[in-house]
Amino acid sequence: MATKAAVAKTTTSTKQTRSDIIKLLKAGNCTVNFKKSDGTKRTMRCTLKGATVPEGQKLGGDSKTSIKVMDVDANAWRSFRLDAIIGKVKATA
Repeated sequence: MATKAAVAKTTTSTKQTRSDIIKLLKAGNCTVNFKKSDGTKRTMRCTLKGATVPEGQKLGGDSKTSIKVMDVDANAWRSFRLDAIIGKVKATA
């Protein structure tokens, strides 16, 4: 039977960091499952690869608790909170 410390270490070591997620997003399209602020669940295909801010649109400031991405289906900027991610961010083809 695993100790609490061993379980905590396993859980922590499998969690993606903000840096890990940004690296995946800069490499290409990813799928993110998360809970929106209204409580509904959402799956978003998004990227940071070659993403540029459309002319006349501002992204705003950077946040340590969320990541701003280009939603490839909506062709618009969206964000998600790191603490709202369900599962892992996965690269998609």
